[in-house]
Amino acid sequence: MAAPEPSPPSSQEENKPGFPKKILANNLEDKHLCNSCQKILRRPLQAQCGHRFCSFCFIKTVSSGPQKCSACIEEDLFEEPTSILKLGGAFPDNAARREVEALAALCPNEGCTWTGTVKDFEADHEGNCDFMIIMCLSCKELMRANEQERHNERECPERTLNCKYCKEPFLLKNIKVEKEKIHDHECQCSYEHLNLLLQFIMGIKVSLESLQPQSLEVASKRLQELHQSLRGLELKISKLGGGAAASMQGAITSTLLTSFTPLSSAVAITLELQLQNEKKKVAELSQRCQELELK
Repeated sequence: MAAPEPSPPSSQEENKPGFPKKILANNLEDKHLCNSCQKILRRPLQAQCGHRFCSFCFIKTVSSGPQKCSACIEEDLFEEPTSILKLGGAFPDNAARREVEALAALCPNEGCTWTGTVKDFEADHEGNCDFMIIMCLSCKELMRANEQERHNERECPERTLNCKYCKEPFLLKNIKVEKEKIHDHECQCSYEHLNLLLQFIMGIKVSLESLQPQSLEVASKRLQELHQSLRGLELKISKLGGGAAASMQGAITSTLLTSFTPLSSAVAITLELQLQNEKKKVAELSQRCQELELK
């Protein structure tokens, strides 16, 4: 009679061999080991010859065709056809799986104090430990998982600095050269940045209509940040002479002439006045762009 077909492996089974031996808190028995990877059985399958394999390992072994069981050969128990491993020639060993998953386990990563069972380790801790060693994809440096954020923000030599207006990335490997590039970028793209800020102002108008009184503090903070950004652009544009100010002037003037629907609540009216004030500053900035072009 043919052996029953194995259960379809999950994506986890397809990608992982056995558990590392060092996760066991107690002594390891040979019956808990995969006969292929020699690690602790993960989703064990039992072949017709009686030997157990991780689901991943068995499928990998027979993927190119039927194979002789190396464990049978080593034990001098090889016998055809039962010692021939082939797809469909093994079944899930749920009894062995329950036994393995109930074993006491601990985290093998230095500094971690996690303990539980093998089942808990696979479900909750494997791949999620703050103390596991990972590699930075940019600079290839090794670090603990809980150090990754600091490394990415402060230490990685391949990290980038983004333009505060349009988020254009600049590599920080050579900080002096990159700072010059950022300066040139901000000067050359000042009009584009002005347009982005103008779009942001118009977006605030839309959001004001749905603001509740308790949102006053948040809205005021956003307007203050906008004010600071406008001042920064004003300083940069004041240093420029000529350029494409006229083309920008048309777009800016058209946008600023758009009618605004008055808001009903007292809080919204206050915010509307602040918005109008910022709109006036944009108009003044636009006028300066035009004056620069005429010089």
